[in-house]
Amino acid sequence: MAVMPPTPNLQTLALEFYHTDTGAVECFEAGDISPQERCEALEQGAVLVIPQSPFTISEQQLESLVAKSPTADASFQLHSQAVSALLQQLFPPYHHAVRLDSHGFCDEEVLGHPQIPSFELTARKPLNGDRLLQVVTNVHPTREHRWVTSTTFESLLNQFQYHMSPLYHLRYQGPFSWLRPKKALRSGSYDRWMREFNEMLKTQGLMKSQPMHNTWEFPAGATWIYFSDAVTAAKQSGQYALSTTWRVERHALVLPEKSPLALLKQVYWMS
Repeated sequence: MAVMPPTPNLQTLALEFYHTDTGAVECFEAGDISPQERCEALEQGAVLVIPQSPFTISEQQLESLVAKSPTADASFQLHSQAVSALLQQLFPPYHHAVRLDSHGFCDEEVLGHPQIPSFELTARKPLNGDRLLQVVTNVHPTREHRWVTSTTFESLLNQFQYHMSPLYHLRYQGPFSWLRPKKALRSGSYDRWMREFNEMLKTQGLMKSQPMHNTWEFPAGATWIYFSDAVTAAKQSGQYALSTTWRVERHALVLPEKSPLALLKQVYWMS
């Protein structure tokens, strides 16, 4: 896959921050906002958008992806390398603590079938408090992608924590909490809680009750980056997207107190 240089000029690269909690949009040149501030915005639930992506593919390359030709794996590898280079330049605090979890190409057309916003929490291995960074590029030659977002994980946790099974409260902060093991948050339990919380939000219709649903449009050729454990999103329309999922180790976070793991520890008695 032919890939343009990841950042032709990092200082003048146009960036937009979509704030999913308020619906506000901020526009910057990359040189006008520090790496620390970029990381902070993402970790608090913003979506960073590059309207004119540094990645590009030809019509022939797109056709090979749609056809799932034997060259697709090589294309994914080259694309992932280009994304990795961009992440290293945009987010230096994550440099030695981010690694590729998965990549994919979505050719299914989404049109006219509104979905309920939810978290995207799939990972190859238990996260145990690490975070998932999604990088998506609209590779359709002409059409935009339209997404709807609701509020952030922190807000949803504050609203709906007690909709979860009472066992969580008994286990972590109830009158029998002295019976808990020394490490209540064992391997996999964090991931299990996140999956159950996400499923509960969808199956009980709680996301439908949210007063704020913001619609965002990502034009052809745009790339957007966000932490999928902080942003509830649903695709509303669009076709052809290249995506990569990156695991960011929790020790590299610039706002560790805003991570889902830290927020859960404030709610439940987790060690």
